[in-house]
Formats: sequence, structure tokens, C-alpha cells
Amino acid sequence: MIIQNRKINNIIRTVGIFIFMFIYFTPEYVTGFINKSPGLDSMHSFFKIFSFIIVYASGKYIKISVPAIFVILNSVIIFISQYVNGGSVMISVSWLITYLTMYRLVEKYYECNEIILLKGIYYYFLTISLLNFLTLLLFPEGVFDGPHSFSKKANFLLGSYNGFIEYYFTGILAGYLLTRRQCKKMSISWYVLWLISFLSIGFIRVSATSMMGMILLAFSFCFMHTRYIKKILNMGTYTVFILIFFIFIVLLRQNIWIVSVVSDMFAKSSTFSGRATVWDAALKLIKEHFIWGNGMQAIETLRENLAGTSQAHNIILTRFYQTGVIGATIEFSFFFYVMSKTKRIKDMDIKFFFEAITGVSLLMGMFESRSTGIIFLNLCLIFYCSKQYENRINKKNVYQGILQYSIN
Repeated sequence: MIIQNRKINNIIRTVGIFIFMFIYFTPEYVTGFINKSPGLDSMHSFFKIFSFIIVYASGKYIKISVPAIFVILNSVIIFISQYVNGGSVMISVSWLITYLTMYRLVEKYYECNEIILLKGIYYYFLTISLLNFLTLLLFPEGVFDGPHSFSKKANFLLGSYNGFIEYYFTGILAGYLLTRRQCKKMSISWYVLWLISFLSIGFIRVSATSMMGMILLAFSFCFMHTRYIKKILNMGTYTVFILIFFIFIVLLRQNIWIVSVVSDMFAKSSTFSGRATVWDAALKLIKEHFIWGNGMQAIETLRENLAGTSQAHNIILTRFYQTGVIGATIEFSFFFYVMSKTKRIKDMDIKFFFEAITGVSLLMGMFESRSTGIIFLNLCLIFYCSKQYENRINKKNVYQGILQYSIN
């Protein structure tokens, strides 16, 4: 009877995590309906506040950790940026509530039962990925016109086809951590997620950037037990490539040979499908608002400022554009702090997978602006998983690897 009640409680909690994910990572198609209806928009905001209260009210004590400090500092920067640029300061309050809830949710369940957390996250991203794949099959021309492009293009459940990859990667990361934590072989559903990822962005709606990312991640996973691959494809290597690309392609873009090589690699024109114009427009405004940035602007304003699109099409430029050098420094400092924690992981496969999925995501972020929320969720998963690793290993060698302990 006790075991049965525990199973029911675990199922309820998993469903609760699933609902939390839906509230904070609502598919773009559904978000479009919510934004058009004042009633639905108010209800969505209410659920965010309600979930914030639930997460913090259920804890016996609250401790300030590095993710919490990052969220608070970044919220202050957003508040100042919005105030300086004449925008709505309530955006900073919404940002604070959203990210404090996400961080605390991950922290709380990694302290008591991370399997429930990982199941909820994995099943949610697997579900919306499958549903998105169905919309691709049923409506190959798209189901709505989205704002995040140079012109009105086909968008699906998860938005533009260039944005599918961040949802797929989060599902792949959560599924991998879940399986390793349960000491099992990789599940069929996990490989199905890989399959629909390749089919979605490689055959049905081709995205060269996303396809290159999927191939690189798949290559890393297949050869992760090879010693030389681990030495070559590490976070240092990814960082060097990202810096070279950002400096010579985005900032300078004077070396025609480098531009030609990179554009051919990603099947882009020398202007990278119009992105060069957007980068130049973003750089101009970054220089004008270097300290505090331009704030979180409305889509119409972004289209006016960024050559007809609503994003800078580069993850680094986006950070500087929105919150200036101070906000960008805080965000990148948090990123490097989290990745430094992975160095303490003794299981080299886990460490390598963390670096691979993060490095590949950043490489693709050179062409697209990624969701800050999804990036933060992934970093929280990596951060707390690394802490759990360190704690378990330090307990008199009782824990020697993630595959060597059983689940109660």
C-alpha cells in the first residue's frame, strides 16, 4: 500500500513538472493564441505567479545559490535598461518571477528526487517535439505566420523551423540524464526523438544550421568513448571556434576567404541569408547603447531596428543588444561558472556530453538568437547535476559513477 501510494505521488509530481514546463515553455503556436486574448494572457500570467508561490511555499527554507544571484542581478539590469530606454519595467518583474521559479524547481527536485524532475522535463519536450513533427507532416506549408523572420514564413507548433533545435536538444539532454540516472540503456523514445529531429530539420523543412548542429552532436555521441575525440571536441575547442567566428565573421567580416569557407560549410550565401545586414544594424545600436543596452523591445520596434527581423540572429549580439555590456558580462560569467563545475565530474562520458550539447548549441547560436529560458533551464540542469556528482563522489567513494548506484 505504501509503495502504491508512493508511485501515485510520483506520477502526480511528474505531471506537475510537465504542467510547469507547459506554463514556462509554451509552444509558440499556443503563445500566439494567448497573446491575442486578454483573458488567456491574464490567465497565463496568473499561472506563472501561482507556480512561483507553490515552488517557494513548499520549501522549508530557501538558500541563496549562484543561479539565484544571477537571476536577481540580471533582473536589476533589465529593470535599469527598461527604465533608461523608456520601456516597461514590469518586464524585469516578470523575468525575475519566471527565472526564480525555474531555478528553484530544478534545485528542489535535485535535492530530493531528480528522476521526477527529469521525467517531467523529458516527457514534456518529447511530447511537443512529436506534436510539432505531426504539424510538419500534416501542414508542410506551416500553420501560422510568425514574427521572428525576415519575411512571413511558414511556422509550426514550435515556431520557425530554425528554432526547433533548442526544444529537441533540451529533450535529448533531459532524456540522457534520466537514462543514466536510472542505470538503464537509452530508451527507444530517446532514439525516436533523434529521428524526428533529423527528419524535421533535414528533410521536411531544411535548416542547414540546425542540421549541422544535429550531425555534430550525433557524431559526438557516437564517438564519445573515443579518447582522441574527447580531447579534440571539448568546451575549449568550441569556445575558440565561437570567438573566431564572432570576431572575423560578425565583427570584422573583412577576410573574404574565411567568410567563403564558413558560408559554404553552413550552405549560406556570403551575407549568411541576410544575417550580415542584421548584425550590422545590431552592432550600430549596441555602440549607441553600450552600457545598458536597448532593453526588451516590442516586435514592431525590433523590426524597425534590425533590418526587418525581430532578433539579432546571434546569441552574443542579442545579449549585448538587450542588456548592454553589464548584462552580457553577468550572463556570460554565469555560463562559464556553470561550465567550470563540469570539470569536477569524474564520469567523462557525462562531462563530454554536457560540453558537446552546450558547445554545439552555442555554435548554432552564431546564426540564431536562442531562447534565454531554455538556455537557463539547460544550465540549471548541468549545474545541479554536476553538484550531485561531486557530492556523491565525495561520500567515501560510495558513489564511483552514475551507473554504479541503484535507485530506491
